Amino acid sequence: MVGLAGAAGATATSPTPAATDAGASATGPIAQQNNTTNASNGSSMGDSSIENGSMENASMGNASQMDNGSGMAQGQMAYVRIGHFSADAPAVDVLVDGETAFSGVEYGDVTDYEALPAGEHLVTITAADDEDTVVFNNTVTVNANQAYTIDATGLLDTGDEEYEFVSSNGSDDAPYTADGGAVVEAAQVSVGDDEDENASVEFNNVTTDGETVTVDSVTAPEGGFVAIHNLSLQDGNTLGSVIGVSEYVEPGTTEDVEVSLFEGVDGTEFTQSELRNNTSIPLIAMPHLDTDGDEEYDFVQNNGSSDGPYTANGGALVDQAVVAVGGEESETVSVDFDDQTTGGESVTVDSVTVPEGGFVAVHNASLNQGDALGSVVGVSGYLEPGTTENVEVSLFEGVNGTEFNQSDLENDSTLIAMPHQDVSGEDIGFAPLVLQDQTQPPANNASVRLVHTVPGIGAVDVTVGEGNNTTVLFDNATFRSATQYVQVPGGEYTLDVRAATANNSGEVVGSFDVEVENGTSYTATAYGDGSAEDVNLNTEVDGEIANLRVAHVSPDAPAVDVYLDNETFITSVSQGTITDYEDVTPTEHQVTITEADNRSAVVFNQTVPVQASDYTIAATGQVSAGAMTQFTPLVIQDNGTTPDENTSAVQLAHAAPGVNTIDVTVEQNNSTTVLYDNVSFSNVSSYVQVPAGDYDLQIRAATGSNDGEIIETVGVDVAGGEAYTVFATGETVDDLELVVAEDD
Repeated sequence: MVGLAGAAGATATSPTPAATDAGASATGPIAQQNNTTNASNGSSMGDSSIENGSMENASMGNASQMDNGSGMAQGQMAYVRIGHFSADAPAVDVLVDGETAFSGVEYGDVTDYEALPAGEHLVTITAADDEDTVVFNNTVTVNANQAYTIDATGLLDTGDEEYEFVSSNGSDDAPYTADGGAVVEAAQVSVGDDEDENASVEFNNVTTDGETVTVDSVTAPEGGFVAIHNLSLQDGNTLGSVIGVSEYVEPGTTEDVEVSLFEGVDGTEFTQSELRNNTSIPLIAMPHLDTDGDEEYDFVQNNGSSDGPYTANGGALVDQAVVAVGGEESETVSVDFDDQTTGGESVTVDSVTVPEGGFVAVHNASLNQGDALGSVVGVSGYLEPGTTENVEVSLFEGVNGTEFNQSDLENDSTLIAMPHQDVSGEDIGFAPLVLQDQTQPPANNASVRLVHTVPGIGAVDVTVGEGNNTTVLFDNATFRSATQYVQVPGGEYTLDVRAATANNSGEVVGSFDVEVENGTSYTATAYGDGSAEDVNLNTEVDGEIANLRVAHVSPDAPAVDVYLDNETFITSVSQGTITDYEDVTPTEHQVTITEADNRSAVVFNQTVPVQASDYTIAATGQVSAGAMTQFTPLVIQDNGTTPDENTSAVQLAHAAPGVNTIDVTVEQNNSTTVLYDNVSFSNVSSYVQVPAGDYDLQIRAATGSNDGEIIETVGVDVAGGEAYTVFATGETVDDLELVVAEDD
């Protein structure tokens, strides 16, 4: 049984180059063959297949030719790789259309390219070996014969546990919001030792049926009511915002006050009867006086002239809550800040719920006049996600970005508690960056671009050289973006990554030595954890989406070295060896073959066009003086078909110079089937599809009826879902043998 040689490479995709007819001699030093000709009728077989999964069913009688079935030609393909540059993300798996395409990609790594059918795909990124932890799930469109890099960028945790709302001018650590407004609660804070009963209201987040809400506690020293307003109150709609009012409450404190909604408000006609189901909406509770003493709420119908709200320090007393309609009550952001008496140096916020962690800031009443930054008079330490009770907040200290001119609260005041997030204002959350890579680099220069994936350090410039010899390569590159490619002469460079400035002379945050070669494209990716002290650079070659290997099947040639574009490609390839595939760019390449370790002994030197596909350069023919054939490399485009899991695709390359044109047949169940017909030296058949399994291949002298003398019988084993090239090698019929290589 013949063993398998070769290694996996990218799947072939591009249209097949022009081919010569099977059986004809190669007319130039490079012959590319992808169709065989049926000697009996002259028609092209194309990619043939044995139908119905068995050799018996495929047979057409003794020495018969197979049906001319069509192979499963591959569609247009794109090429994709993954870069992991998210500093706090674990290793990731990447699924394409629900199937794992890349596994265990570590931070700082970039994978090889993998082939995908061109078009739209669902790309899912999960924690490695944990498909339930999904960090990205969206569609990505890729075009045929193009190369792409999908970079994982940004941070899963965008907080730093420092309150920077004021110092960042409001861009960081924004307040928690609900339905368009910041979540707040006001309290009357008295300065002194003894707490007196003052008007107050406590209205906590609640789940309701939509027809009523319950206000947890109302203190009305002179009796009165508690009205429920919608958020239009904050836009000045004092009367029209009232959507419900309680019955009269006696002087003092009343708990669990039920308020019916959309009814019982004299002076208002409602167009709805309840809150919409499965929604959450902020509502505001406001205690009102009974100024006319009739125990009837007349505030709306009297246009605000009677039964006005309780006030303190110039503002109406209010408390806001998020009301969920239907379903079970779930944890949402909230704050409970009760009236209190304090010594003036601190206040206590009774309860804060921050689902994603954060802070609770205390503002003075200037917040109500729009002074969101200057109103902050204190802030808590970092609060873990969830609910924290009895949070003490020191006043007039510890607010980054603010200098206070007092040290404690001097007068009774209205203060407002506001929960804040712990987030950066810059969009640095986890998100993929999809880049199209260059596949046609310039011949006489290197081509380089910069990708900026360091969160939180701002835009950067990249320069080379010093002083008057400084050259700007990339100007003002912003986070999560890629520059255009720039051309530079091949060589060694030190890249200085700087904070971006108008004159490109900002502080250097990292210096990196790189070496680039002419005729090659590169992506330099700056990555790190978000601090200027942790900036790294990853440099990868782009666009190598073609794959090239070398097969040494010349019977008398010594070991050879192969050069690509005058650079060493593969060395010391001995007779009978088929190398692994190596990545190359899909363009024209100068291919030079020499004797091993003797660069001046050139046996082949020619330009070879390469597309986005897999190729084998097969060293065929002879080098000996007086030989019957010349040494002639044969360029073969591999893997033109994609067989299913139960089928193999096999092509035949005739590389035996002393063997005339051949047929190849198999015999099973007393029936002979022709696999390859009339294949001559230095030519390649089409792929033929056969059921996976073991075969005894009969190599015959070619005849019109495919029943020539059997020269050799060789056993081969082919696996389902794989494509193979079978090389017929040897100098004469006496030493004819087959070498089988997997094309993948």
